[in-house]
Amino acid sequence: MTSVRFDREITIGVAQPIRQLTRGVRDVGIPILMYHGIRAGDTSRHPYFATHTSPKVFASHMRYLAENGYKTITLSEAVGAANDRERNSRVVAITFDDGYMDFYTSAFPILIDYGFTASVFVVSEFAQTEPRVSEHAPYMGWTEIRRVHQHGIEIGSHSATHSKLSELSPARIDEELELSKRAIEDALGSEIQSFSYPYGFPKHDRTFAARIRCQLKAYGYRNAVTTLLGTAGRGCDEFALPRLPINSHDDLSLFKAKLEGAYDWLYIFQSLWKNLKADLT
Repeated sequence: MTSVRFDREITIGVAQPIRQLTRGVRDVGIPILMYHGIRAGDTSRHPYFATHTSPKVFASHMRYLAENGYKTITLSEAVGAANDRERNSRVVAITFDDGYMDFYTSAFPILIDYGFTASVFVVSEFAQTEPRVSEHAPYMGWTEIRRVHQHGIEIGSHSATHSKLSELSPARIDEELELSKRAIEDALGSEIQSFSYPYGFPKHDRTFAARIRCQLKAYGYRNAVTTLLGTAGRGCDEFALPRLPINSHDDLSLFKAKLEGAYDWLYIFQSLWKNLKADLT
């Protein structure tokens, strides 16, 4: 049975028409797309929670961007562009969490074909000399990571062990940030500056948010992405950047709506739900 997509119906039927009417009154933020695995799967999950994108759907997304004049930019450029009133409205940042091998085999060739860049967040202990295989899928090894980096793909950190940082002591968080950054920089021979929080970012925990911001800055990180929904608008926190989750269920109508800021409304309900869960635990 097909799951009802209330988020899709409201986005396309209500939020997008409102966004189109108010265009020019309210700026559209920079869309930072969040992909994970580029493979088929997640059929047993509700479309909202799916994380995989089939190669065919991913190719259609990239073709849409190319045919509609979108330019891809890095995360650092996205922070600057979000605060630039004169920027081109058709810019997008593409990110991939976890560093799966299917990025190298399926997504990377498509990005190269279109001349697109992207940011890939790798877990340093998963990126061994030989590709590591988990219960989910194999990860890229250092050979593949270096190769995509040499072709203009930004590499960032997704921590050292993919632990839930909000449950760790400050000293252990230091290790996750420092060891990961050092390992990736040693492997690439160049500096990295971007970070992606494993398991999302507990914005409601103000103590954690303030502390990890300081820790990230201390180790030389300059920006960080979250699973918070939305586009990156003016005055955005460069260490808590929102993203737009993308998966195989994103047909071009929904994909277009997300790019244009019509999915941002869902952040309110995501935030309320996270705060409620935090109060109950």
